[in-house]
Amino acid sequence: MKSIRGMGLRKNLAKTRPVKRIVGKPTHHGYARKSDRNDPTYHAWQAMLQRCYNPRNSRYKHYGARGIKVCQRWRNFVNFLSDMGRKPKGLTLERNNNDRGYSPENCRWATYAEQNRNHRRNRWVSVDGVRLTAMDWSSRTGIHHKTICCRLDRGWSPKDAVHDPAVLSGPRKIRTQAKLTPEQVIRIRKLYANGDVTLNRLGKRFGVGDTTIYWIVKRMTWRHV
Repeated sequence: MKSIRGMGLRKNLAKTRPVKRIVGKPTHHGYARKSDRNDPTYHAWQAMLQRCYNPRNSRYKHYGARGIKVCQRWRNFVNFLSDMGRKPKGLTLERNNNDRGYSPENCRWATYAEQNRNHRRNRWVSVDGVRLTAMDWSSRTGIHHKTICCRLDRGWSPKDAVHDPAVLSGPRKIRTQAKLTPEQVIRIRKLYANGDVTLNRLGKRFGVGDTTIYWIVKRMTWRHV
């Protein structure tokens, strides 16, 4: 029996492996070399594909796992570059509709601030026909966006949540508040249950902070009443 050396065996096996042929004209976009792939436009394209199709990508759960896909045309970098142009400095790839995938009709280059405003976890607040995120209202009124969200969660009206100035809370505020009677506590709970007034307005009416009103209506205090 004729012996076959290891090197020759590997060469023979390599010849038998099927070769995947690329059909169509070769693409020349100037990003074939590794040194060129650090280009911001190419990097943005690669990052888009990774978060949509690579389960090991840290952001896959927010994109691919949600069904966000890249249109067939943009699977080719040449088409992506043709539609979007080169990535401007300081901008990022943004989708206009966060529930739709990546396509020429749904994407643009945007600033990081614009992208943050378009985040699906943003809290949108409408006041007098103006719809802005809590962060944008914070920039306008000077009230911290977390304070605005907390107020809304406690039952404040949107207008009061974004416009009423912040007040002291905690022990320092409680020491200066008027002492409530059991009858007032019952009245507070009834008014709030009827939905006639917000926590903030109840606090102003009875001379206490909205946090105290929140504790009362949630029966975290005055439990015996």
